[in-house]
Amino acid sequence: TVTITDKGVERVMKRTFGKDDRQFIPFRSIASVHHDRKRMGRDTVSVQVGTRVYEWKVQLNSEGFVNMLNERIA
Repeated sequence: TVTITDKGVERVMKRTFGKDDRQFIPFRSIASVHHDRKRMGRDTVSVQVGTRVYEWKVQLNSEGFVNMLNERIA
């Protein structure tokens, strides 16, 4: 799951065993946000942080998600 906070993006990856994996990406470290629209299924949103790229599959309101990220990093 992905949560947008005032200072950045918090990413939580659920694990079946043990603790969940949590990452925090500050807005100041995000270089760009890309939106890949798919005809069927979920759109892909890519966030580039330095040399690393994080990808999420967003089903509902992917354009709103991308617009919100672009507003926060501007």
